[in-house]
Amino acid sequence: MHREKDGLYYGKLVWTKDQSAKARKFYGAMIMTGLKKESESIYKGKVHDPEKDKTYSCNLTMQNADALDLRGYIGISLIGRTEHWTRVFR
Repeated sequence: MHREKDGLYYGKLVWTKDQSAKARKFYGAMIMTGLKKESESIYKGKVHDPEKDKTYSCNLTMQNADALDLRGYIGISLIGRTEHWTRVFR
């Protein structure tokens, strides 16, 4: 994730556990956009699923410097899915 001039955060897909050609074709895709820092560890914005070509609202919660929980949803966050992401390299 990086902060842009507009003060919001954005993130690109740089690696996945799935190393198939299908997954690799999405490397470099902007998948997190317009994330606004709500508190020390919580961000809200949009997440794009390039495989389904759909964009969802999201809440991103930083667990520590190497792990985060990303919840994508439509409408309200009760109707959604959470994924745990772990950093594999710096």
